[in-house]
Amino acid sequence: SSLSLLRRVLREGRRYPRLSYSGGSAWWNSQVVSQFRDHKNASSQDIPKLQRSAEDYIIFLRSIREQQQLLSQYKIADNRTSIKRSSEMVGLGIPDWPEEREKQFNL
Repeated sequence: SSLSLLRRVLREGRRYPRLSYSGGSAWWNSQVVSQFRDHKNASSQDIPKLQRSAEDYIIFLRSIREQQQLLSQYKIADNRTSIKRSSEMVGLGIPDWPEEREKQFNL
């Protein structure tokens, strides 16, 4: 039903890290409820499309949250620093990255 779909969208939005700041969840709730109210008199032909859009948005928010968790878990976003730290922990050094080497020669 539309009410359970509304609740699922609101719940997934509250799990999204950028909406967890102070005031973010209130803004999120008002925006989603507003969208659902705007379409409350939708025709029976439009309802499946609107429900599919809401389902897609839930999947989108869930995917972003899971991606951010994976990135932070594996520290992929800062790969070069991670490699450098790991090599220093075992007493090894790594050569300069190609971009850094080019900067040295271009100066």
